[in-house]
Formats: sequence, structure tokens, C-alpha cells
Amino acid sequence: TIELNPKTIELCAVITFFLIGTIIGASLLDRLWLLGGIMSGWWASGAVHRDTRGGLLARKVGAEVTILLREIHEKYNQAVIFYRTGKLAYVSSKVWDEYDKKYAIKKRLDELNKLAVNRASDFNTAFKEYGVYDQFNDIWKALQLAPSNAQEFNKKYGVTTSIYGLSKGLLTSASETMTYYINKGL
Repeated sequence: TIELNPKTIELCAVITFFLIGTIIGASLLDRLWLLGGIMSGWWASGAVHRDTRGGLLARKVGAEVTILLREIHEKYNQAVIFYRTGKLAYVSSKVWDEYDKKYAIKKRLDELNKLAVNRASDFNTAFKEYGVYDQFNDIWKALQLAPSNAQEFNKKYGVTTSIYGLSKGLLTSASETMTYYINKGL
């Protein structure tokens, strides 16, 4: 724990007045924050040792901050001990039970779970009943096979290497077909 002795009181007073001076310096001008903090920390380091009103103020602020830090440190240690011994879990379960009794959270979550399971089973039943599941399954398999089929087609015919040749071949065969039908008189 943090001890309440003159050294910690002085240290807490200097740090507190440094923070106060930083805030005051920043509020006066953006660039004065560090100067304000240093000046007020320096003042507090000297004032703590004097028997004046300023010294009394600095010691009082230092003592109050030391007490506050000691209480925060003790609460932290208690939380660590509670956590390690399981008491925190016990206490939090008690709090949860109170909220559950008041708002019926667990009951509502169970009802929501049942509703979601029922809707999912109804959806699956409708999928199987109307054959939609089989159709989606066939489409999914076709989509999975499409890239491998496209690669085999590309290897066999060289589509991506010769798009120009493919389009030229298609136009030539189309024109030959058209001239064939024109010559036949169709």
C-alpha cells in the first residue's frame, strides 16, 4: 500500500500541481501547457517545505491525493483478491440473478432461442418440400465446377491466348453460314 509520509505527500503535491498548471497553461495558450506544468510543479516542490498558506495548501492537496491513490490501490487489490478467490464471480452472479428476476432476461433469451430454432426448421422443411434445396444444391455444384471446366476449355482451345483468333473464326463461320443460306436461296 501507499504510505502517508512527507515524501509521498510532496511527490503527489508536485504531480497534482504539475497537472493543474498544464491545464491552466493550455487554457491560456496552446503552447504554454508544458511551461505551466513545469512552473506550477516547481512552485509546489518549494511550497511544500514552507510554513505559509501556499505551503499548507500544497501539503493539503498532496495529502488528499495520496489518500485517494491509497484508496484506489486498496480497491484494486480487493478486486484482484476477489477475482482470484472466485468471490467476484459469486457476487456478479448474485447481481445477474437480481436483474434476471426483475426483467426475466434468461426466460426471454430461451424463448428467442426456441423461436429461432423453430423458424430455421420451418425454413429447412419448406426448402426440402418444394425442391428448392435440390435446385440450390445443383446450382452450387455447377458454380463450383465452372472454374475447372473453364480452365480445361481454355487449355483445349486456347481461348484467352487468342481472343482475336476466336472472334475471327466465329465471324468467318457465321459469314460462311450466311453465304451458304443465301446461295441456297433461303
